[in-house]
Amino acid sequence: MMMLAGMGLLNTMPMLATLTVEKGLLVALGEVLQVFLSGGPMYFMFHIQTRAHYFYQTLLAGGAQYRATGRGFVTHHSCFDDLYRFFANSHFYLGFEGSVTGRTNTKAPS
Repeated sequence: MMMLAGMGLLNTMPMLATLTVEKGLLVALGEVLQVFLSGGPMYFMFHIQTRAHYFYQTLLAGGAQYRATGRGFVTHHSCFDDLYRFFANSHFYLGFEGSVTGRTNTKAPS
């Protein structure tokens, strides 16, 4: 858990520096706090895991190509069960295994 917090903090430092120069230290700290409270680091970890999963699958199967379809960018709402089925194998199961491993491999204080 400490490592994840450290990674989130290190990734936030450039944003904090930029906002401090542009808006001042107090406003910058407030915006960084808002990013953390809104779950920004969790989103970025989820995003990177998605990219890593598909990159790994491309390496295994090979042959990723861009095929133009002529369609524009479309956004739509999906129900939770569709999202769960889509991301369970590449994200949720991996996160669950990591959390169980982290909890079982920690030493109890003596």
